Amino acid sequence: MDKRGVIILILVILLIGSLIYIGLNVIRDIQTKKLMTQQAIYQRGLQDGFQFAVRQVIKQAMTCNAVPLYADNLTINVFALECLKHNKTTNITS
Repeated sequence: MDKRGVIILILVILLIGSLIYIGLNVIRDIQTKKLMTQQAIYQRGLQDGFQFAVRQVIKQAMTCNAVPLYADNLTINVFALECLKHNKTTNITS
């Protein structure tokens, strides 16, 4: 092989190596974007679920009934303060 053939072989090897490197970076970028999108969807779902649960508790509390909340071994009953104020004024005027 002459010098020219060796140089062409080295350039082809470098070109193939560069293309593989660039291809791997593009694939990694696509995977990262996909993961970030999935994570954003998951976070949005958590936020929406939390807001829905809070709205449900508020709606139930507005009926002036006790709303039991459970977490692990803990239980608490929630009342709307507006209902207590309303009952107090009703009792005074009666």
